[in-house]
Amino acid sequence: MKDKILILNAQAVQTLIVAKSLYENGYEVDVLCDGKDNYGYHTKYACRRYVGPECCDENNYVDFLVNLLKCGNYVTVI
Repeated sequence: MKDKILILNAQAVQTLIVAKSLYENGYEVDVLCDGKDNYGYHTKYACRRYVGPECCDENNYVDFLVNLLKCGNYVTVI
């Protein structure tokens, strides 16, 4: 079983190179975006894509993230 990593703020362009590098090094990469029109949402290196609230909506974002982390079994969150 591969170690799972969650990339937050996957709407940033840096997500593409980070996801590629992690994937090529044997990690299972999941991404969290605030919409389907983001860079990270469409990277071919992501195993799972999550669309959550914007991070500026603190209460909803924290609730969403905590629920995601509880069931995700991630070894690292970036």
